Amino acid sequence: MTVDAPRDGLRPTQTDVELLEIFASQAAFAVETAQLYAGMEERANELARSLAEREESYRQLDEVSQNLRRKDDELSAVNRLLELRAARLLALHRVTEAVASARSEGEGVLQPIAGAVVDGMGVDLCGIALVDDDGSLRLAALSGLVPGDVDPDLAVAPDGPLAQSILRERLILVDDVANSAWTENPAVTGFKLTTFVTVPIRVENELRGALLCRSRQEEMHYTREDLDLFAILADQIGYLYTNAALLDALHREAAATRRERDRLEALHVVASRTQQARTVPERLQIVSDGISAAGWARVMITLRDEDMESTALITSGYSEAAIQNLAESTTPAAVWRARFANPAFEALRIGQAYSCATTTPG
Repeated sequence: MTVDAPRDGLRPTQTDVELLEIFASQAAFAVETAQLYAGMEERANELARSLAEREESYRQLDEVSQNLRRKDDELSAVNRLLELRAARLLALHRVTEAVASARSEGEGVLQPIAGAVVDGMGVDLCGIALVDDDGSLRLAALSGLVPGDVDPDLAVAPDGPLAQSILRERLILVDDVANSAWTENPAVTGFKLTTFVTVPIRVENELRGALLCRSRQEEMHYTREDLDLFAILADQIGYLYTNAALLDALHREAAATRRERDRLEALHVVASRTQQARTVPERLQIVSDGISAAGWARVMITLRDEDMESTALITSGYSEAAIQNLAESTTPAAVWRARFANPAFEALRIGQAYSCATTTPG
């Protein structure tokens, strides 16, 4: 601070200097105060901006928290659905395992299916009906709580749920029998059904039967997914039964092939031994024994001359007494001559043989 030209024109005294120092201090204080106020105002503005930013952050965090809660609720619902679906698929897998472990073939595989449905699908009665080639409906399997005083075939009555499901070609779901059109149906009342579902069994779009299930609960509360599961189960039953029938046919064919193979092997053995035999009777005896080994209990071969007179008797499977009786009761030559002379005898011909309705061989 600088001062000049005092009004009195006198040299400043010590008092004047001290007064000026006081004014200088006041000026410095005023400047410092103004700077302090400016700094505080700037700090206040910064705090206000920070507070606004924090409020915005809190608002965004609240939105994120609400979104997370919604996501958590959605994930919980999805987990519940996945657990429910896993339980259903596990039950279906157990049914399939029960079928796969069954040793029976053909329709015998259906009873283990019905038992597995009762054990693993939450029902207390399961019936499986099949459509025969003539179109009639037949009960193939029944498992669960079956009343002791009811005829099982009542389940396939023409007006019953199984037959009607096939006739209508669709699923039938009844939540409460008492308040439905099934209250007087014998097939329903006989089995004491309070709620049930029936599903047609299809194989390659062809109706092959129907599946009946009764819930353990008084009222059935199955969802669309539950009904889809029963439809899948019905399809699996159809395919499993078809596969079992094919396997049964394959086994029969294999058994027939084995029998044919055994016959061919026996024929080969007979042919080999026949070539090694030296006399005609020895060769015929080998042939007779081979025929007996192929499954015929008794075999008799007679050699006859041009007049059909018996010249030799070869047997297999007969006792000594029976052989002696055969030698005495062999069909006379005149009978054979009459047979060959009769044109009607040709009607009995099968290939190179004749099928004769007689109890007297030879």
